[in-house]
Amino acid sequence: MDAGAVKDQEGTRGVLKYALLELLSDRPLTGYELTKRFSASIVTFWHAKHTQIYRELKRMQAEGLVTSRREIQEGRPNKHVYSMTPVGKEALVRWLRTRPGLQAVKDDMLLRVFAFGHLPPDDAIAQIRQHGEQHAERLRSLREIEQRRLERYGPPEDRARVNYDLYCRYLTLYHAIRYEEMYVEWCRWAAEALAARGGEGPMQDGAGPYTGRDYAHL
Repeated sequence: MDAGAVKDQEGTRGVLKYALLELLSDRPLTGYELTKRFSASIVTFWHAKHTQIYRELKRMQAEGLVTSRREIQEGRPNKHVYSMTPVGKEALVRWLRTRPGLQAVKDDMLLRVFAFGHLPPDDAIAQIRQHGEQHAERLRSLREIEQRRLERYGPPEDRARVNYDLYCRYLTLYHAIRYEEMYVEWCRWAAEALAARGGEGPMQDGAGPYTGRDYAHL
């Protein structure tokens, strides 16, 4: 089955269940523990609200991918502990063997930049710089996650402490870090490039080399 067929059949919901199966491959977890682990790792490349996670767990249980057991707690709400079943393991491995396609890109900021010709340069530059600061903050958060992992597990090159499974998870963290580094640098460059043009205003219809803004091919 090719990647397009997999995507059409399962969509976003299908990918979420595989993310949860991967987290449950370590050990049984409660729904709360799953959401915490999701937020500390997978959230760097896949987003899901905690309500989506709980709904998905119910569907996965109905499909036989996970089981749950209720643990009675005195003075606190009872909790459900989820475990991956052999069927869930088979589904995860089968999905991993399918080849992914190129992911679709949806970037609200880039869409705005594409249309910034309608704004004065100073407004555009201010927005780009502010966006760069937001990515810089996210980068700092990722660096903190990296530091905690290094302190707990050691550097990824240390095979005595970092096994293959953990190494693969390091790879996703460093993808997130490099992406944020790229975005921060792009915002810096774009703001400086716009500032260097100086003195221009928003493009008016009928002005400039592309009369009537007739450059949809761009």
